[in-house]
Amino acid sequence: ASGQYAKGFVNAGQFDVIEKNGKKGDVFIVSIGINDTNYSNADEYYATVTDMVVRAKAKGMTVILVKQQGRCSDLIREKLLSGRWFGGTLDTIGKEQDVQVIDLFNLFQDYCLANGGYDATLNLYCEGDDLHPNRKGALILAELASSQIDWNAIKEGDAGAEIDTSFTYM
Repeated sequence: ASGQYAKGFVNAGQFDVIEKNGKKGDVFIVSIGINDTNYSNADEYYATVTDMVVRAKAKGMTVILVKQQGRCSDLIREKLLSGRWFGGTLDTIGKEQDVQVIDLFNLFQDYCLANGGYDATLNLYCEGDDLHPNRKGALILAELASSQIDWNAIKEGDAGAEIDTSFTYM
């Protein structure tokens, strides 16, 4: 859900669907954090994400945590950031819960710097928007994140539901 944050995701019942239908072999990717700095705090974020991880693992799901990409303008800072939006908290949860953490912030920042910097990266964000990637940017983010997952470690036949591609999901 656009604009969602961890506690809102749980309180709105969106995690309930994952917990109810999730099973051994499913992969639960948690990529949330940008809006948490507006509606939450580090302690609440830590508690909420940890709770989702524990509950998903209890169902037999593989859990992967993803640090959020940065703003386009992060590329023109005098000193580059090493992360944003509770990324360090995800590192802590990942270590404590023994789950993979993908550093999409730095992967995307490095990609953008190597492929034309700020000016070229503007084409990967919605027009006039420094935060939200457009379709092209989202595809690159998905490719970068996916490249960090050992898909061979997920046993064939144990993988979860197939997605009906005749629908558009939002």
